[in-house]
Amino acid sequence: LAPRPDEIFECRLLFVIQVAEQEDERYLKLDSQGEVVSWSETLAPLLPFAVSADDDAPWPMEDDDWDDDLEDLDDADDDLEGPDDTDTIH
Repeated sequence: LAPRPDEIFECRLLFVIQVAEQEDERYLKLDSQGEVVSWSETLAPLLPFAVSADDDAPWPMEDDDWDDDLEDLDDADDDLEGPDDTDTIH
């Protein structure tokens, strides 16, 4: 079922997972206001769904790997352009 081109969707941010550099607080869970509500050394306790090693997810990663991935993301941000002046509805 495809949405109509003029159909408007309302979205709500439920939570954010932020990767931190602290070892005992490697993952931070932020609420919709950007406030830290919990933290953990592992990702699974912060998620509202189960994650297992059988999934095709890229974890568990070696400690050096996640740091390299963060650097890659920082480099990718340099290539992004800002929003243009056109009005769009999402």
